[in-house]
Formats: sequence, C-alpha cells, structure tokens
Amino acid sequence: MKPLQASSGDLNADRRADFAEMLLASGEPVQAAELLLGALELAPQWTAGWFRLGEMHEAARFPDQAAHAWAMAMKLDPADRLGSALKLQLIGHAPVAAAPPSAFVETLFDHYADSFEQSLVGK
Repeated sequence: MKPLQASSGDLNADRRADFAEMLLASGEPVQAAELLLGALELAPQWTAGWFRLGEMHEAARFPDQAAHAWAMAMKLDPADRLGSALKLQLIGHAPVAAAPPSAFVETLFDHYADSFEQSLVGK
C-alpha cells in the first residue's frame, strides 16, 4: 500500500495548514477552514488536506461543506485510507455501510502497530 502523505508537498501550503491548525485549536474553525482552503488552492491533490478541511467545516457546523471536502478526499483516494466515507456516514450524507473501508482499517492498523504491544502490556 502507498504510504499516507501528511504533507502537501508544498512548503507554503503546509505553512498555511499549520496556521489553520492553530486557528482551529484557538476555537476559530471558520477562519481555520478558510485558511486551509487557501492551502488547498496551492496543493489541490492533497488528500489529507481535503480530509482535514472536512473536519474543520464540521467543527464550524457546516455539514454540507464538510461533505464536499470529504467527497473530494475520496475522489483523490478512492481506497479511502483516511475514512472519508465514515465521516460522510456520521453526518448523514451517505448510507451506513456494513463495514469500514478495508484500506482505512489497514491504515489504522499500520499507524497503531508500533505501539500496539505496548498498549496491551502497559494496561
């Protein structure tokens, strides 16, 4: 499986995304989403950016814009490694599936694998 890329590949877009994260953390989801949208204009193929934009729109209580962003993330990554389909289901913009996308489950496991044993032993 292709590794998940958190960076946009564009330094200016990444910088804007970092500022958007700071705005979101300070309770400004609308402004954060606007800034991240500007970053996506620089890096329109950035799947993780579209996914995060959906989360920012969701935090701003704009479900239609969130749905659009998650649909874009799914278009860019049809395997849906980030779980955009699940997000769409949660906000009522897609029917509930019997199971999460297998690529999402695989990605989730891959990111958790390094700490899985420690989580079991540490409890």
